[in-house]
Amino acid sequence: MSSLKPPKRINIPKFQGVYSRESSKKRHLGKPDKCFDVCYRDQKGKLIWEKVGWMSEGYTAATASQIRSERIRTLRHGEDLPKDKPEEVTLGAVWIKYDKWLNTGKIDAITDRGYYRKHIEPLFAKTVISEISVLELEDLKGKLFDKGLAPATVKHVLVLIRQLINKAISWKMWSGANPVKDVKLPILNNNRERFLSYEEAHILLRELEQVSSQLRDMSLLSLHTGMRAGEIFDLKWSHLDMGNKLIHVADPKNTRARKAFITPIIKTLFEKMKFGKPDEYVFPSKEKKRIGAVSRAFERALIRLGDSHDFWSGEFKDQISPEQLRKAIENDYHNLPANSVENSLEWLNKHLDLPSFYDTVIGKRKKYKFSADIKNLISITAKYRQKSFKELNYAELNNIQKLNRLLLETIYPDETPKIRSRFNSGVTDPRQKISFHTLRHTFASWLAIRGTPILTIKELMGHQTLAMTERYSHLSPGHKKDAVDEMEKLFNAAMISNQEPVTIDN
Repeated sequence: MSSLKPPKRINIPKFQGVYSRESSKKRHLGKPDKCFDVCYRDQKGKLIWEKVGWMSEGYTAATASQIRSERIRTLRHGEDLPKDKPEEVTLGAVWIKYDKWLNTGKIDAITDRGYYRKHIEPLFAKTVISEISVLELEDLKGKLFDKGLAPATVKHVLVLIRQLINKAISWKMWSGANPVKDVKLPILNNNRERFLSYEEAHILLRELEQVSSQLRDMSLLSLHTGMRAGEIFDLKWSHLDMGNKLIHVADPKNTRARKAFITPIIKTLFEKMKFGKPDEYVFPSKEKKRIGAVSRAFERALIRLGDSHDFWSGEFKDQISPEQLRKAIENDYHNLPANSVENSLEWLNKHLDLPSFYDTVIGKRKKYKFSADIKNLISITAKYRQKSFKELNYAELNNIQKLNRLLLETIYPDETPKIRSRFNSGVTDPRQKISFHTLRHTFASWLAIRGTPILTIKELMGHQTLAMTERYSHLSPGHKKDAVDEMEKLFNAAMISNQEPVTIDN
């Protein structure tokens, strides 16, 4: 009940003290939904207004009149009236409290805040929860798809609305059914299919090493243990049992603790690090706190690997042959010695190692606009570009090679040969895109390829159900064929051993 008179109430003459008001959003049977209110005076003569309910909920003017009569009868006999109902709350009001809760209640706070401000706030911030209908939510879902958003994003937006209303209920801000439960959420098929080859894993780790040794170490840990990013962020020194070569995964996604094994390469990784206090994070942020998300440097590394020829394959596509590329370079830069190397790819790779290659090229291309990556490498290599090949250390040689390859691709965009794997370049299917989670998927895939039993993979991955692990079973077809062949051998052996002589009657 409320002492404030709701706006736009229309008196129903047939029923004394009964009023109705139409919703601007909710509809019922093709017409605006109606809400019934009643008014009466208490024992002190104070006017009381009470909301009864909506027509879509089964209420009518007659029902409202009956409820009003019961209230008056209760007052006349001195009985207590029902307790005041809480005032209607808007979704925006719930968000204000939810936004504060995000700081301690959820890890992906940034994502929730972004989705709310972009997709939810413009539509529902000023709408009371009771007026958010299933039809409006279905309409929102359709509009999000029309904008080209991925099913996962659309589902996240709807789930966020569901969480907001559930929190409003648990926080006693509102009571009623959650309309999102009647909305069909998008069905996702986002199981990762792409996993790294051993060669690609080494290339990625080498690229990450140039950016951040910590990011490289976290990636290596995921590759060899299958740990999720969040599990690595939560890892503390007290979770490591170096004596038994075990990692206690304390706060996994499914809240079931599990053990990961410290392999020799992971043991070396931890031993090179300075052990901290038991409650300190193994991989802390710059502020010595828990890392909140995978660094964008990981994504930028994939972009560099996808857009530049960080390594050259022996197999070239039809656009140009190694010999044609060699001749193209010689025509522009004839002073670069070809020596007596017969293999064009070998000749090309030798030139990629030359510190002076850039200086020779830039003399011919002074006005060329190079990318930020090239400019960065120009600055990095400036101090040692005049060194001989033998004087370069590993890091210097790696930078020289990267600069020269980027340079070739920039100058010869149409002639540059294509390598077999370009990481995420040109990939649009999310299941085929490489992300940090791909490292965990790669760990399981490598196990399956080696014929590891599916139940073992399930335990190592920390999956709740076997169904989550079965998607890796197709990677070990040889292992399954061996099992079937062995079964057939045993069957045939049993058949032979049980054969009895056949007697032929004349």
